[in-house]
Parts: sequence; C-alpha cells; structure tokens
Amino acid sequence: MNDAAASIKQDAVAVTPAVWASAFLKLDIEGRARVLGRLLGLLGPLALAAVAGGAFVKYVRFARTAVVPISFEDAARATASQVQDLVRYVHQSHPRILRTSSRRWGAVPCP
Repeated sequence: MNDAAASIKQDAVAVTPAVWASAFLKLDIEGRARVLGRLLGLLGPLALAAVAGGAFVKYVRFARTAVVPISFEDAARATASQVQDLVRYVHQSHPRILRTSSRRWGAVPCP
C-alpha cells in the first residue's frame, strides 16, 4: 500500500462516527462537554435544528461560534446515536476537521 492510500485509510478510521461516539462515551463529563461544544460550534443554525433529530436545537443562538457552551447535564444526556449523527454531519461539511481535532482535543486516538 502506498503512502497516499495509507493516509486515506487512516483518515477513514479516524473519522468513523461509531469510533467517535464510542470514545465520546468513555470521556468524563467535562471532556464530553468540551468535545460536544467544539463540534457543535462548527454547525450553522439549520444544522443545529436538524442534526440528531433536533437534539441540539436549543443551541441555535450559538450557531457558528467557536465553542458552544454545553452544560454537564446536557453532555451527560448526549447519546451515542446523537454523537454519531453530529460527527457524520461535521465530516461531510468539514472533512479534515475531525482528524486534526481528535489529536488536539484528545477525544479519539488517531491511528
């Protein structure tokens, strides 16, 4: 396998929504709030209302801010399915963000 193919494979593994959701659920509440706030900061108002069945619509006033303030209670309530939907959307709208973010935020180990 050449370097380009290996890089693509690593990118695919690093941004798998199921991997992110699994890692998210292993974080402590503070870590969950931090990661969720940064991921939601990448969404516009329509996406906040639509992603994960509208689970994040209450944050629409913070649309497109760098970090959305997430309470520990809301972070604790976020389900794996909601995180998967959110990661899937972020991956489609910002394909390179998740790979670099996983390293920076320490949320998901990159291969």
